Amino acid sequence: MTFEGLMLMHSLGIKDGELYYENSKNVVLEIVEKKIKKEENITEGVGVRVCENGRVGFSFSEKEKLAEGIVRARKNAKLSREIKNFSFAPKETIREEAGEKEIQDFRVENLFEIYDKLKSVANVHTVSITAATEQKIIENTNTFFGDFKIRTLSLYANVIHKTGMATLVFDSLRTEGWEKEAGMLDEKARIMDRAEHVKGRYNIVFSPHSFLSLLSILIPSFSYENIRKGVSILKGKMGKRIFSERLSVFVAPELELTGKEPFDDEGVVAKRKALIENGKISDYLYNLENSFKQKCGNCKRLDYSSPPTIGVSNVFVEKGDGFDEKYIYVEHAHGFHTANTLTGEFGIKVSEGYLMDGESIEKGVKNISFGGNVFDFLKNVEVGNKYYSYSNFQGPLILFKGVDVN
Repeated sequence: MTFEGLMLMHSLGIKDGELYYENSKNVVLEIVEKKIKKEENITEGVGVRVCENGRVGFSFSEKEKLAEGIVRARKNAKLSREIKNFSFAPKETIREEAGEKEIQDFRVENLFEIYDKLKSVANVHTVSITAATEQKIIENTNTFFGDFKIRTLSLYANVIHKTGMATLVFDSLRTEGWEKEAGMLDEKARIMDRAEHVKGRYNIVFSPHSFLSLLSILIPSFSYENIRKGVSILKGKMGKRIFSERLSVFVAPELELTGKEPFDDEGVVAKRKALIENGKISDYLYNLENSFKQKCGNCKRLDYSSPPTIGVSNVFVEKGDGFDEKYIYVEHAHGFHTANTLTGEFGIKVSEGYLMDGESIEKGVKNISFGGNVFDFLKNVEVGNKYYSYSNFQGPLILFKGVDVN
């Protein structure tokens, strides 16, 4: 299909172009008490970019109307700004897959089997299960060809006991790995029924999925697009220690996580990159539009209908020496989406938390709130010595010292 698209480009006299083909399938099962919602949906289309006279135009279309998409992209190129020395990804041929193959063939019936397995270990109230398969094919006039297919399984479940609620989130390339945590839901819901509201200064540890939400506030500051525009706090900070010397953060596309990719969404070969090393800013995130000296490989697209932007694949945090202090473990919190990604300011309310002494739960805590600046938070941390994984994140637990909780 994409080869035919390149032939169309050549027939129109287009020398520099790119096609991004996407085919994604989601099989979804949602159950709230006895109400069942099930669906299977497929998304398919092509994103088109044309470069003429240093100006890049974007458009998208259904694959059957690709010629129209190419013509629109060419027209849009005339309206865009000139990008000096812009070039699409160089010649390469890559074919890879990730995720358990059985996920690709899952139907709603298979998700009901997972639900039954979950229900056998927990008195679940709400369950949402999604089996997703996404294929992206990128081809350009530099003779780059990339074909990558990834399969993931995500699961959300909660258990309600009187006034207490405990939740489970799972997002992985595998179909297993959630069972142990699911088996703890009933007991955690009972603990949360007796949960207290606490105030004062506490150490805070985020669960892996909550920490990933915290990192989502930080990551935009590493975008070279924001650096170039002068809206990032990290402009001019390359090589300077901004965070705790205990903290090292990497983009790691090679890890077997949901962000795994052999090439980014422009076709640039994806490689591990240090963003923070021992608290110092080590590098920024680039796409082809903002790259120089071949610094790129961090392009992401929401889908085929969205133009390329800058983002991350997998995020990896290096483990440290561990910590012994007591802390509040933030299992679930709300409010990350309201954060200011330019300044790093955020405020959250914890719906499920636990006062911990090591790995032992002392009591549940809920309806507590705290906030601050993510850059300041990351200056005073202790780093755990064991790795945990969730979605596109792998790293240890991070302890934030002396946070004022209300």
